[in-house]
Amino acid sequence: MNKQVRDHLPDVLRGLALLGIIMVNAPYVALDSSSGFFAGGWQDPFDGLVTFIVASIFEGKFYLLFAFLYGYSATYIVRSPELPLTRWRRRSLVLLAFGFAHAVLLFHGDILFLYGLVGLAVAGALKLQTANLGKLIRRTALAVSGYYLVLLVLVYLATFIPEATPTGPDALTLALTQGTYIDAVTVRFFTWIETIAAVVFLQGPLVVVAALVGIASGRVRLLSQEWSPIWTKVTVIGLAVGFPVQIVLSYFTVYGTHIGFSVEFAFVFTLLAMMTAPLMSAGLVGLVKLAVARGFKVGENIGRMSLTGYLSESLLMGVAFSAWGLGLSGASAWVVVLVGVVIWFGLEQFSRFWMSGHSKGPVEALVGVLTRA
Repeated sequence: MNKQVRDHLPDVLRGLALLGIIMVNAPYVALDSSSGFFAGGWQDPFDGLVTFIVASIFEGKFYLLFAFLYGYSATYIVRSPELPLTRWRRRSLVLLAFGFAHAVLLFHGDILFLYGLVGLAVAGALKLQTANLGKLIRRTALAVSGYYLVLLVLVYLATFIPEATPTGPDALTLALTQGTYIDAVTVRFFTWIETIAAVVFLQGPLVVVAALVGIASGRVRLLSQEWSPIWTKVTVIGLAVGFPVQIVLSYFTVYGTHIGFSVEFAFVFTLLAMMTAPLMSAGLVGLVKLAVARGFKVGENIGRMSLTGYLSESLLMGVAFSAWGLGLSGASAWVVVLVGVVIWFGLEQFSRFWMSGHSKGPVEALVGVLTRA
């Protein structure tokens, strides 16, 4: 019998997703806690270009990829519909706890809490037979599409409401750029209380669909399959259609207010970009699969301990940008991106060192202890 070889693709995808996530998250620590790069006041036109690149390639794509991989990994935990869901539900509860702690202690834009909620919501899908799971995915995707269309109409109608006068930096931005660590923790707690519902209702439906697709894909070990015509179709459509759509929508999202649109109307394009992001995400998965087949393994190490990597990114962003750390807040957009890349690369190297002597990352090992039956 041949010894089972670990599939590199899921780990590489997780690692690259972490790169995308820090590109999106860093400006919300370094520049403005609510608007990130979109706070305005670019120091030079190059800042606008950096914002456009991040919006086109990273914004809204990689948290969905993580959600897909979250569902994909469920099939390793619950290997058949006949097995109990105790461990999966316990894992979801642990993510809820970790997410709350992460949002308060490290980064207000946490996604783990949402993943924990979605894990509980889709637990029943793990018990469905494959045919019924497919029906559930189609019906859920249809319902979610309708939900976002209604939301899009409501956002468009909001553009006719007079804009509020800006009042300056919010409390969390001031705490991050001028206060102590304890100041930031206190404000982050109240920020999380105020914003978690918006996060759930804005991002949650897409995360549910991505997780369900991940569950279905995990059952057939889609990422481990040989290249086939369906992979070619997904990759070509995802990149040839999805990428240009993201470029156009990101242009209006980033430069909309500079060419006369209201902030609310520019948000219409943000919502459209979020709704169409899964298309490009799928194309990126196909592109990375081709690269991995040719020996590409960048990001694999941090991808093997992605939860540790995700939390470590937030910790190091705080150290780099907050007043209680190196105080690099307010830097140019390109500096923020460069610091994010350096953090990610450093964590990739640390992960290489750690995984050379361990089978799991430190946080993953803790989760294993907490979820063990």
